[in-house]
Amino acid sequence: MAMMELKDVDGVKVVNGVATKVDTSNVTTPTAAELIAAFGAAATQAGKIFIQDDNGGDTTVKLVVSNGTSYYFVALTKAS
Repeated sequence: MAMMELKDVDGVKVVNGVATKVDTSNVTTPTAAELIAAFGAAATQAGKIFIQDDNGGDTTVKLVVSNGTSYYFVALTKAS
């Protein structure tokens, strides 16, 4: 199997950035408390991006981000 080489042409530096955790809690419209329970305090997750799959049901998936003070989320549309 050939190795894949990834290059960052523009030199973007990720410091305490992108995360890869997927949460499958049963939360249709997540509250701050539910996101803290899933990913930890927003203050410790600044600049990180998470995935929330409502109840692991493959129906409602959200991208969740932290700015270091609060969590924000956006619902995604499932491809057909």
